[in-house]
Amino acid sequence: MRRAAFDFQIAGMTILTSPLSAMPIDHIGQRLRTILREDQQIQAINQIPGVGELTASALVAAVGDFGTFKSGRQFASWVV
Repeated sequence: MRRAAFDFQIAGMTILTSPLSAMPIDHIGQRLRTILREDQQIQAINQIPGVGELTASALVAAVGDFGTFKSGRQFASWVV
């Protein structure tokens, strides 16, 4: 059974470009850490107590531009 290549983006940067089965976990983690260091939105969200790198990167990937929300309350209603 052949696995397809999976690509996804965080802040416009492609994370994975080869089959997940062929990519060592350490390599995936290294690429993600590089993006975490470079993305200002991820860094800002990561400063919130209780929010880690995985949650911050997932939020940025899902939301994209947080400027589309007029307030924290509007963002909170979008999350729910």
